[in-house]
Amino acid sequence: VHFVFETHQILSENYMRNHELKNSRKSRALEMYIYQNTNILLSITETLKKDIEDKFSNIAKTQLKT
Repeated sequence: VHFVFETHQILSENYMRNHELKNSRKSRALEMYIYQNTNILLSITETLKKDIEDKFSNIAKTQLKT
């Protein structure tokens, strides 16, 4: 069984922009867990895909798709 996750945003980055550091750290940890444990990560845009590749460089490029 494969786990596919469709992402619409990097929530931890949104919290960071709003200076909500505690929420940003919690979201970042959750994003790392999800991104590391999914078989396929779907991004809704090429821009988001690039942001994820930049900010979560430990994610295998082959699992990130648009």
